[in-house]
Amino acid sequence: MKVGILLTTLIGIFLVGCTKENTLISSFKPAKEIKISHIHGIGYVGNESELYIATHEGLVKYVDDNWFEDRYNKHDYIAFEAMSNGFYSSGYQSSNSNIKTPLGIVRSVDEGKSIEFWQFYGETDFSHLTAGYNQQSLYVINEIPNQKLNKGLYYSVDMGVTWTQSLLYGLNTKAVSRIAAHPSEPNIIAVSTKEGLFYSSDFGDNFKLLSEPNMITTVYVEENSLIYSSIEGEDIFLNEMSMDSSQVSRISLPELLKENPITNISTNPNNREEITITTLRDDIFLSLNRGKEWTKISSYGKLD
Repeated sequence: MKVGILLTTLIGIFLVGCTKENTLISSFKPAKEIKISHIHGIGYVGNESELYIATHEGLVKYVDDNWFEDRYNKHDYIAFEAMSNGFYSSGYQSSNSNIKTPLGIVRSVDEGKSIEFWQFYGETDFSHLTAGYNQQSLYVINEIPNQKLNKGLYYSVDMGVTWTQSLLYGLNTKAVSRIAAHPSEPNIIAVSTKEGLFYSSDFGDNFKLLSEPNMITTVYVEENSLIYSSIEGEDIFLNEMSMDSSQVSRISLPELLKENPITNISTNPNNREEITITTLRDDIFLSLNRGKEWTKISSYGKLD
C-alpha cells in the first residue's frame, strides 16, 4: 500500500512533454544594482564552477567575484537544482511574459544557455524538487492527486518517462523543508524536517532518522557526507555527517541570528572546499576553505 504524507507547500502536477516551441534562450548581463529576493535555490551549474541563484525575479549567477543576471527570463524560479550540465527548476512566469504558468519543471542541458519547459508545463509548480548532480534521478513531492500522481514523494530514473511512488516508511513528519539527492547514487535521498534529518537509501521507501529531533532547515548531499543546518535552542549550526560512520562535525559559521536561519547550502562539485549558504533574509555567504573564513557577497538581497 502506498503511503501519502501531509506537506504544507506542495502543488499537484500533470505530465506533459517538451517541444522546441517551449524553449527560451537565456542571456546573462553584468549586474550591479539588482536586488536578490526570495531565494529558492542555489547550485554550481556545469563544470565551470558558476554559482547560480534562483530568485523571485529570475536567475542570477556569481562568477569570479562578478554578478550577472538573466536579461530576458525574469521568472519566479522555485526548487532550483543544479546539474553537471545544467539545472532543473520550477515556478511561475514573470508578470510581463505570455508563456503558460505555472512553469512545471523547466530544465537546461547547456549550462543555462537555453531553458526548456520540459515536464508538467502549464500544470503546476513544485516547491520540492531534487535531482542527482551527475545522474538522471529526479524526485518531486506531490500534494494534490491528478491523472498521473497521487499524494506523496515520486521519483524517476528515466528523465520523467515513468514515475514511481516512494513508500515513505519511517518518515515521521508533517512538514518538509528540503529534499536532496545524492550526486551519483540515484537511490539515496535526504530530507530535512522540523523533526530532524531523515535518510533513505532505497528511493524513499524506507527512512531513518539520523539526527537529534531538532529543526533541520536545509540539507545538501555530497559523495560521502551530508551537510545540513540545525537550530538548537537559540543557536544555528552547520553540520557535516559522514555517510560511512555517521560521525558529525561542525563547520564554522559567520554569526547568524535564530530569526535568520540557513535556507540553502551548496558546495562546488569541482572543489568541495568552496561552500555557499543563504539565509531567510536573503544574505549570501561564501567560503573558499570549508567554513574557516566567510565572505558576505549579498546583504539582505543587495549585492556586496
